[in-house]
Amino acid sequence: MIKAILSDFSETILFPKDVKHHHNLNGLHRSLLAEFGNYNAWDYFVINQELLNFFKELKQTHLLYLFTSDAVQNQSQIKTKLLEVFIEIISAKEIGINKQVPEAYLYIAKKIGLKPSEILFIDDRFANLIPAKQAGFEILQYTDNNTLIKDIKAFIV
Repeated sequence: MIKAILSDFSETILFPKDVKHHHNLNGLHRSLLAEFGNYNAWDYFVINQELLNFFKELKQTHLLYLFTSDAVQNQSQIKTKLLEVFIEIISAKEIGINKQVPEAYLYIAKKIGLKPSEILFIDDRFANLIPAKQAGFEILQYTDNNTLIKDIKAFIV
């Protein structure tokens, strides 16, 4: 039985307003910090509010965690929004384990005190889903909100 959902962040929950930054949100974040210091996140990024609202509903019955590769989630406006939904934001960079190795997922399972089979991991990149599956997690690939929400509901009934 799924007890926790571990979601990817970039290109699942947060998207760039300018498509030229597709799959480079952390690079955009670093360049904005260098140029402006503190910046208004909503001038450059779009949050997937529909998915966040769905996750808020799941918060009543499931543990929700975010797993990301770098640091854009630490921008103050973004972090505030995320912590309304997720128990914790786990950064691969901060824990020193790449998202593309099973050890990252085993580390997270141990950290949150669940068996890997009790955790559903969601990511837009299939390359990140493979090691999660190897670690024993259930997996779903994010392609769009409607499909993901339907698939999550099928997993948790």
